[in-house]
Amino acid sequence: MKKSAAAFLVVLALSSLGVTVAQAQLANVEAPPVVGVGGGGGFLAPPPVFRGGVYFLTLGLMKRILVEMNLRTKPFHSGPPTLAATLSSAGEYPAPTFPFLTALLTTPVEEVASPERLVRDITILSPETTEEFYAISTKKVLRKYFVAKTVILARRDPPVDAMASIGWSKNINAPILPVERDSVPEATYSALKKLEPSEIILIGGPEAISDKVKEELEEIASVDRIWGPTRYETAAELAGRIESPSVVVITDGLNPSVDALIIAGEYKAPIVYVNGKYIPKATERFLIENRESEAYEAVSWVTVGVDREAASEIKALYDLPEFFAEQKIFKKLYKVGSKILSLATGKF
Repeated sequence: MKKSAAAFLVVLALSSLGVTVAQAQLANVEAPPVVGVGGGGGFLAPPPVFRGGVYFLTLGLMKRILVEMNLRTKPFHSGPPTLAATLSSAGEYPAPTFPFLTALLTTPVEEVASPERLVRDITILSPETTEEFYAISTKKVLRKYFVAKTVILARRDPPVDAMASIGWSKNINAPILPVERDSVPEATYSALKKLEPSEIILIGGPEAISDKVKEELEEIASVDRIWGPTRYETAAELAGRIESPSVVVITDGLNPSVDALIIAGEYKAPIVYVNGKYIPKATERFLIENRESEAYEAVSWVTVGVDREAASEIKALYDLPEFFAEQKIFKKLYKVGSKILSLATGKF
């Protein structure tokens, strides 16, 4: 029996027993995808990775994202998380944290048997000093941008505000540069002068980036802030700047996963944070307001490195009865030949 037909029969069998893809995955059973089949004109293209709902990032799901977004043609790096957001804004993503995918990314082309495998090399970055860190960051940004109308500045460490900025950065085509709490490093200041921005946006309040830094930057361009009392409110404020997102990425604000940057960067998606096992009010409010797009299409929530307990609460938020009561009937109807129903690996 062909693989696609077998997968379809497994899904039917699970459905007849009342077992959902969600239940299968929570039980650590890999749920099979439904694959498009040919007919008349030939083979149908596989459906998009995200089609509304809540997803838990797995190895299979990450590989599908890398393939769908054709990331095998783009550069990756391995280095400290503090570099990740700045380099992602310049088009160089951190290597996926799944060891299997990292092995594929670093395998020499001549040793890869399948053309479907990911073969892009990973640049190893290991700055030994703060000065070297800033030299790498600014060099990567200036290689990507000659000028920039808007430049985003976020604190180097911790990198939570910088990471939360990536979706908005991609939406407005603005680089992210790092700064210290109380100073603008020479490399960053020099890069700003070369980029000639008319606007500089600081991410975080005065506790994250001091007013002293703000005043220094006002010699270059007008300066504004996006911030909230905590990293959770700041991320929600940034997320709210992205109009009608189709994907929302959720990771842990205590230890954000760099995998979130790949998804948020490619889908120009907001990143919001949970706090360990708990969902902060600012995050909950944003999620509830972004279950459905302005076009009445269900938004996809992707949890990355989120505690299972928090992930279950996120699923419950998405499934609030009043939300489904408001769903438009046409969202459940698909024109024959134009869409196919899919159960995506990684969805629960």
